[in-house]
Amino acid sequence: MVKVDVKLFHTIQRFLPAVIPNKLWKKIGALMFDAEIFYSKRLRPSLFPSQGSGERLYEYSWVLKNLHHKGSRLLDVGCGDSLFGYKLVKLGFEVYAIDLKCHPTLKKGGFTFVQADITRAPFKDNSFDWILAVSTIEHIEDDTTCMKELCRMLADDGTLLVTVPLGYPFYDSSTLNRLLIDDFIQVEEQYFFPIGRNWVRVSKNEVNQMIKKAGKTLGGAFLAFQKR
Repeated sequence: MVKVDVKLFHTIQRFLPAVIPNKLWKKIGALMFDAEIFYSKRLRPSLFPSQGSGERLYEYSWVLKNLHHKGSRLLDVGCGDSLFGYKLVKLGFEVYAIDLKCHPTLKKGGFTFVQADITRAPFKDNSFDWILAVSTIEHIEDDTTCMKELCRMLADDGTLLVTVPLGYPFYDSSTLNRLLIDDFIQVEEQYFFPIGRNWVRVSKNEVNQMIKKAGKTLGGAFLAFQKR
């Protein structure tokens, strides 16, 4: 089913940067992100019961819950046209973002955007205290090389937060092991699947069983890594 409301929101999101001055966009971008989260959490489940809140609500909520040390340098990998960067700036982080495409929302300032391939990122070693990859790694053909590059850019005491989809044709409990390269330790792992209107946490042992039962992409893995 086409998520008409989501498409409408993103259409508005792409139009507004053209008419809103740069000085105002920084604040408006953060407010629009908060509005999208509120809509997904409070209104969408009632308006579209069969679709629920959507996976982004749970991904962003998990990331925000795990972020701390405001003022630290943060890289948002595969930011797309998301307004998440403006929320992170509002929270006090020094935000950088990288993506292959430059969307209209990224041209308004507020944080540093770099248009580049994450597997050949133009950042120095140990550049970031936090690196976020929200539903990004699954779009990269060589995910192991990507993880090595993220490890290179991560500070020695930094943290990498990753979310990826579970199910065909992406990840299951076995193929997730590709993300755990030798230089990383996994400090947190959570697995979720939609049941009714909500996403419910399951154990890693239940992941493949849930995927086999559904036969499609439907869940999410939320993973935190630090350097050894």
